[in-house]
Amino acid sequence: MPRGVERGESMKSPTYSYYISAFLVFCVGLLSVITCLNCKASSAPEKQILNINYGDMIRVSGTSMLPAIQEGDWIVLAWGTQHKPVKGQVVAFKDILRGITIAHRVIEVGQDNKGWWARTKGDNNPETDPYLVRESNYLGVVWGIVRAY
Repeated sequence: MPRGVERGESMKSPTYSYYISAFLVFCVGLLSVITCLNCKASSAPEKQILNINYGDMIRVSGTSMLPAIQEGDWIVLAWGTQHKPVKGQVVAFKDILRGITIAHRVIEVGQDNKGWWARTKGDNNPETDPYLVRESNYLGVVWGIVRAY
């Protein structure tokens, strides 16, 4: 017989506060699972994340960002073009050749007469991407990932 239950008493069902507590523990756990990829970019200022919509998620297919992002993971995006990308961040952008969304790490940033640009490369790719990311095809920063265990 469970400890603390007297003979003849039935075990009580969980209370409302139990469910609230369980939900809060779940939320904290979920936040712990979301891995901040941008922590690697120590040069990224804190203000990079202001005034951006968070929480949009995209399912990952492909292996170009292994081991940081695995196939089947969900990436959490901070949409917005208010701030240009910083070297070391993982950013999402539209592939201008194939029309798909890609998330790769910024390895170089610059400015020219067309505005800012970022050169990107998948962590698991031998070569850099064949084109520059510009404000016109930039979607936002990959804020974190949710593992697809």
